[in-house]
Amino acid sequence: MSCTLLKFITLLIFFSFPFFLFASSKHTISGTITDANTGESLIGTSITVKNLASTGVTTNAYGYFSLTLPEAKYTFVISYLGYETIVLPLNLNENKVFNFKLIPNSQQLSDIEIIAQRKNHNITSNEIGMEKLEVKEIAKIPVLFGEADIMKTLKLTPGIKSVGEGSGGMFVRGGNNSQNLILLDEATVYNADHLLGFFSTFNSDAIKDIQMFKGTAPAEYGGRISSVLDVKMNDGNNQDYQVGGGIGLISSRLNVEGPIAKGKSSFLVTARRTYADLFLKLSPNDLINSNQLYFYDLNVKMNYIINDKNRLYLSGYSNSTIPNAVAIDSFKVTNSIYPGGEAPIRPEIPAHFYEVSVKFTDPVAEKNYYIFILYLNGAAQNRNYIYDDRFTNGKQVESVLILYYPEMKTGDKISVEMQCIDKSVYEYFKSMGNSAMGPRNSSSPANPYTNLTGTILGYFSAHTVERREYIVP
Repeated sequence: MSCTLLKFITLLIFFSFPFFLFASSKHTISGTITDANTGESLIGTSITVKNLASTGVTTNAYGYFSLTLPEAKYTFVISYLGYETIVLPLNLNENKVFNFKLIPNSQQLSDIEIIAQRKNHNITSNEIGMEKLEVKEIAKIPVLFGEADIMKTLKLTPGIKSVGEGSGGMFVRGGNNSQNLILLDEATVYNADHLLGFFSTFNSDAIKDIQMFKGTAPAEYGGRISSVLDVKMNDGNNQDYQVGGGIGLISSRLNVEGPIAKGKSSFLVTARRTYADLFLKLSPNDLINSNQLYFYDLNVKMNYIINDKNRLYLSGYSNSTIPNAVAIDSFKVTNSIYPGGEAPIRPEIPAHFYEVSVKFTDPVAEKNYYIFILYLNGAAQNRNYIYDDRFTNGKQVESVLILYYPEMKTGDKISVEMQCIDKSVYEYFKSMGNSAMGPRNSSSPANPYTNLTGTILGYFSAHTVERREYIVP
């Protein structure tokens, strides 16, 4: 009986061995693919296996790829349009990591006809309604004032229509403008235009990849009813320092990039500013030449290669539009005291205070936002006063600011600074006040609104400044 059992166990082991061998015979080849000259990751690079039809992958948004195959000898082909192809014979007997650097390859070709997509692409593709734009192609399109504009180019594609003149919004296949999700390096962009929609907030010098999903977007983007616009910034040259830019009719831009540690980390800084306000000063009309209508924006990105499997990115974008300057008509400081020598509601507040009265004329037919800051002997006080013109549009406004200070000496200087700010900065201070105290102290603490992308606290402001001073007699 023991002999029979021994034979059974031997047969069981004999037949099971090939299954264990087969189950453990798959290995993975992975890595990243970058430009040999600049170190930029190449999105959509093709990695195929020679003599194996329909076997291969493409690199993702970070230039990374991973392909798992049974153990064997293969010939891998790494190719990307405009670069030299790499052919790699490899015995895949274990997990292996390769980081490829493709060399740009430009050749002079004779005239040929290029068909971008197959006739049945819209049926066979698994990315329904996806439009991919190349930055180099956008630069070839005639543009307004010499500025290559992503948003304007998108509105030339089927299914996308402009909201109207004076607005940078868009309707995608009948959807509402608020139903579009716009991402810059995976951070949501809430305001995608400048100067009544004539310019977009995207500086083409900083952009690497643009994908527009006009149909059902992939699950990674969450849910938006109408569309998703996914914009990726350049990583920055990690091989050499480069400086570029351009001068247009009403704006100029500057681009600086280079390695922090060569081949390991890099930075990218792009900036843009319009100077239309300089030309407005040539007008003989006082209502026109007093305007300071311009904007500027800033893109910053840094990346660091930790190891073959991990990379750290830090990117930020900020912008602000300069509103028109508003002058202070009059400025008055009054020495006051509460009746009875005590504050009626909060006894801890000093009974002695100063009323700072600021009068100005709000421009008509414009949406204006203001912030007032009080200074005592050059030191800013810990309270800001914010206003909008919902009820005072086109009227003369008197703002009374309170400066609590029990003792004031002769020669002390009280200053007031009036800033004309844009809506995003106004919303920051308004939400900060509401989250800190709330209407009637009822709000729960929360982070304030910000016009910076990503999870960054704070704000970016471009504003006009008007100052007045008072010397205590």
